[in-house]
Order: sequence, then C-alpha cells, then structure tokens
Amino acid sequence: MKASIVIVHFGNYKPTAKCISSIYKTSKDVKDFEVIVIDNNLDNSAQKKLVNKFPKTIYAKSDKNNYCHALNFGIKKSKGEIIVILNPDTIVKKNWLSEILKPFKNKKNGGVTSKVLFRKTKKINSLGIEEIDNFYYRDLGINEDDDTNLKQKEIKFASGASVAYRKKALLECGLFDEDFIMYVEDVDMGMKMRKKGWKLVMNPRSVILHDFHGTANKVDLPWYFCNRNRFLLIAKYYPGKFAKQIKYAHPYINKQLDYLYDFLKVGIYKLIKSQPEETIKKVLPEILKEIIKIYPLDRVENMINEVELFLNLRKANVCIYDHALHFIGGGQKYGCTIAETLENNYDVKFICNKPVSINNLEKWYDLNLSKCTLKKIELPINRKDRFINPNLANNSAKNPFAIIEDEVLKHDIFINVNMVPHVNALALKNIFICHFPDSSKANFFYPQNYDTIVTNSKYTTSWLEKRWELKADQIIYPPVDMKSHGKTKKENIILSVSRFEESGSKKQLEMIKTFYELSKQHPEIMRDWQLILAGGSAKDNKYVKKLKSFIKSHSILIKIKENIKNSDLKKLYAKSKIFWHACGLDQDEKKHPNLIEHFGMTTVEAMQNKSAPIVIDGGGQKEIVTHKENGFRFKNTKQLKKFTLKLIKNEKLLKKIQQSALERSKNFSKTAFQKQFKELVDKHYKAIINPDNFIPEAHQIYKKLQEKK
Repeated sequence: MKASIVIVHFGNYKPTAKCISSIYKTSKDVKDFEVIVIDNNLDNSAQKKLVNKFPKTIYAKSDKNNYCHALNFGIKKSKGEIIVILNPDTIVKKNWLSEILKPFKNKKNGGVTSKVLFRKTKKINSLGIEEIDNFYYRDLGINEDDDTNLKQKEIKFASGASVAYRKKALLECGLFDEDFIMYVEDVDMGMKMRKKGWKLVMNPRSVILHDFHGTANKVDLPWYFCNRNRFLLIAKYYPGKFAKQIKYAHPYINKQLDYLYDFLKVGIYKLIKSQPEETIKKVLPEILKEIIKIYPLDRVENMINEVELFLNLRKANVCIYDHALHFIGGGQKYGCTIAETLENNYDVKFICNKPVSINNLEKWYDLNLSKCTLKKIELPINRKDRFINPNLANNSAKNPFAIIEDEVLKHDIFINVNMVPHVNALALKNIFICHFPDSSKANFFYPQNYDTIVTNSKYTTSWLEKRWELKADQIIYPPVDMKSHGKTKKENIILSVSRFEESGSKKQLEMIKTFYELSKQHPEIMRDWQLILAGGSAKDNKYVKKLKSFIKSHSILIKIKENIKNSDLKKLYAKSKIFWHACGLDQDEKKHPNLIEHFGMTTVEAMQNKSAPIVIDGGGQKEIVTHKENGFRFKNTKQLKKFTLKLIKNEKLLKKIQQSALERSKNFSKTAFQKQFKELVDKHYKAIINPDNFIPEAHQIYKKLQEKK
C-alpha cells in the first residue's frame, strides 16, 4: 500500500530538513511512499532550500497559518492509501515507516501512532493520549523510562507527533476540524474515528525522537490552544456538560478571565455550529447562567451577538440614538440620512425620548426610512418638557441615560448621533457623532469609550480636542441634498434657514432688525426685496412670537415659515437670490464656541440652489464659504448690510457668486456623505465578523501572547 507522509513545516528550516533526511535514510525498506511538505510559514524563505535539497519531495505553500488547514491541504494532495502525519521537529528511527504501516493489515484499524521519545532524554514522550479529568488530556507514559518490551495495544487517541491514518477513515471523518487550528486536533480525530467504528493502536516498534514543542516554544501556544480547544471538544461531543465544566477550566481557576472570555465565545460558536436546535435551546441558557456569574451583562450580550453574526444567523442591527429626534434640525437630518444609507444592509432602529414617527422623519427630510423601526424610551429627566437637557445628568446620583444603554446592549452597532456623552458604548462597535462638544467633561462621561468619533467639521474637531481632550477619527461633513430640480425663476428673496431656538441663538431677530434698517436706509434699492425666515420650531414658541410681534409693529416685508415640508423648503431655496446665516453673531468664540455655527448645512443647501451666501465669519462657515469667491463672510451687521447691498446693486457679481457657490456645494453632497458612512459602518461590521475573532491564524495568537508577556 502506498503511504503519503505529510509534514507541516513551520519556523526554522533546519529541523524540517533533518526530519526529511531521516525519513529517506531509514525507510529504504518501504518501496512506495511520498513526502509532502506543506509550508505553514508566513514567508517562502524555506522553499528554495527544501526543493533543492529534496527534489523528490512535494512542496506546497499553505494559504493560511493554520496547522489543521495545512494538514487537510496535504491530505488532499496525497496519492497514498495511508496518510502519515509527522511533526517537523522529529527524527525517525530505523523501520519507523514500515512498522507504522504494519497494523493496517487489520482492516478495522483506522489509525496507528508511534512510540514517541524525547530526543534529549530518550524518555517516553507519548504512547498515545489519555484523558486526565474534566476534559483535559495528556500523553500516555510521559517522562517514564523507555521500555523495549512494550507491545502493540489499542488506544483511545493517537499522538499527532507521529500518526498514520487510513485515508478512507479520514475521509469518512471529514478530515481535520480547522476550527481547532493547532493542538487537541488529534483528540478530536480520535473521537471521530471511534464514533465511525475505527480502531486506533500504538505500535511501539515505530519510534521517533521528538523535540517537544520544538517549533512553538517561544510563547505558551500549547497552553492557549489546549485550554481554548477543550471548549471546542466539549461543545462538539458533550454539550450538556459545557456549563458545569466552566469552573474547572484552568483560566477560570487562575483568574485569567480575558482568556476565558475568548475561549467561552469560541465554545459557544462551536456549540451553535455543531449541535441541533433542540440541544442549543436546552444547553445555551445553562451556559449563559454560569457566564453571567463571571462577567457583566454587557460582555455576555456582546458575546452572543458576535457569535450570531459570525455564524450569519441574522442580519446585523444598528441602533441610532438622538434625544432631539422629535425636532426638525440639521443634526437630526444627519442621523436620519445615516439611517437611509444603512437600512438596506442592516436592521436599523431609532431610539428617541419624545413622540415622533418614521412618517414625520420621512416628510421632514425627504428620505425613505420605510425599513427602519423606532422605539421611544422615556427618560426620568425632562418628563414634562419638550426639550431633553443632557447636562442635568451631570449632578445626578444615578445616570438618567442608563435606560438607553439597556437598549444599546441588544445591538451590534450603536451610533450616538447627537453627542449625549452620558450614554456608554456598550454595543459590539460604537460610533459617537460630535456636532460640537457643548458641555464640559463631567459625571457619566463616556465618549472616550467609543470605537470611532466622527465630527462634522474642522471647527468642531479643534474644540473636541480643547474641551474634551479627544481626537476625532474622521470628519464627515453633513449630507446636503436640497437641490431643486427643474427651472425656477429667481425672485428678490433673502432667505435664512435655521431652527427657531427659544434662546435666540440662531440670531433671527438680529437679521430681522438688519433687514429693517436696510429697508429704511435704502428704500429704493430694497423696495422689491423680502426676507423669509424658515426653520423648525416648538409649539407655542415664545421666541417666534417675539419675532412676529416685531415684524407686525414695524410693518416690514418679512415672512416666518415654521416647520414647512421639505418640498416647500426646496422651492424657497430655488427662488431666493441671497442667503443669510448669522448664528454666532456678537459671540466671543473663545468664551462661547458652542454658540458659533459648527458647520452650516443650510448654507450649503442654499449654495446648491445658486443662492449667494452671506454668512458669519466664524465656526464651520469658514470651511464652506471662501470670502469674495463663492460668497461673503461678515463679522457684524454693518458688514452684512454692506455685502448684501453690493450683490443687490451688481447683478453680474451676484450671478458670478451664485455659480461659484453651486460649484463649491458639490463638495458636500449627500452621495459623498452616504459613501463615507457606509464605508465606516461596513468596516466595523467586518471587524465583528472577522474570522480572527474565532478562527485566527496561529501567528496572530502568537503575537497576542507575546504582547501580553
């Protein structure tokens, strides 16, 4: 019968070369065999040496640094009836090959292992493998004196250092389980062999000398994988004992809980992958009951979510939280556009604190959110108020936003779109959107725990560092898609679009007064011009009443449009010739940076519709409008009046600025926004389902262990 000897080369070239040399030297009594070397190194440094020194040897490069994968690769390339697996850190003794083949004359034998001796001491390394207790295993006869009178005997598990398998038996068993990566795979194969009715024997006349852990001795890879793979074995063959066996795990006993967490996660992955549904339903709750005694609820929830996603049991879900979702605003449009971007690939849920509907959001922002869901969670603060003030949490004994975290826990990716710093990052991956760091670092402050911090402008980024001592990972400018299609004739309209804050922070009253002064000072020029102020507003807004009272008492051509539909707003943009934005007027940027416009979405929306912008010279407006090129920036109302008159008087200049504004607005498109955000969320999702979390390559574990030393 033909034999195929499979050697997985890893590490140094010399041990493997010595091993191959010993095979050819001692196996001359076997006429028909082949040697297959599967290179499991990350590089090809040994290829030329091995091929030149052993031209008869079949060489192949494994595409993964996974021992079991390399074994399977070699088996698939083999032509022999018997597959002989030999460690590269071994030297075979005379008649090793012929003796390991003899027991296969018995058709019931599926595997044969050699007598393995330590190369240095010549004491016994292994005569097979036995279970000690609690699903830990050891080599039979280890460190005993060699006995030349040993007889062939049946064993439960063969040592992987030198073992031959009937190829037919291997194929029946489904080859080696690549989830094991390395170590304990020989025990797993023994389980499968005996389950299929094959016998395993040890032939003491087949002898090898072994450098124990000769290619994996710099860090404790054997400890890591033996403890990790113990849970794989239990999950595959004894799922009902999984829960009770946790407390007997060495990393549990030694309080190495980070390692234990990884091992349990892989064990649960294997349980769900290998067991029928009825077993999983019975066993998993028992396991979780034990795990919750060791780890906080959020870590346990994360573990299950990660396993479900890796096994593709469900679609990934995204949770988007905005405490002000019930108000129309630029920040809310930012979050809703994220939702529209993701809803086809993810299950997207909004969390809000006050009543609002998906239908409201679609109408307000002209978006399709039909696949999104929404959940309202009432907070113990601001129950009777329209506004939620996160800063009230700063002096609370208990975090009033903890109830939001309970919902976050159920999700894979959490996006905090309105910079409430009191909500901790408890999903598998977490994104914090900072439109501006309004508050100071105080009680229940968690932004530093998020995987990614996104800002909406360079201005916000700079203040994020100054106020919170945090760096933004990415700037994603707000999405702007307000271009009105079709031809609309421009009218003598100055438009301003901002939320009507009761504090007056958007400076609508100052703009009304400026327009009034312009109309009084230049009645002929301003005769046919009107100012329109549009924006979201709360019901019974006292500030809006104040604006309307001023307009009425001064008899000026100014209109206020509250909470208008997106389609109507587009028409206003299309008709207006000039756009004003004054948020930040008369504010000291150093003292009150939060009161300056952080970006200015409505400015870009106006520019998309060829409305010439005249905006405050501060905050994020500087990133949008280049003075005298695609608009004007003013520092006070005197300059606002000056630049407005300049455009009204000079039609040619007005059209030039309008066209330049249109070109500039293309840098802030909805398409660019969606592309950036889709890439960001996809990157986090891919990190969650990365095989490295469950079936890493061996070198990655090696590196991880080195870092922890």
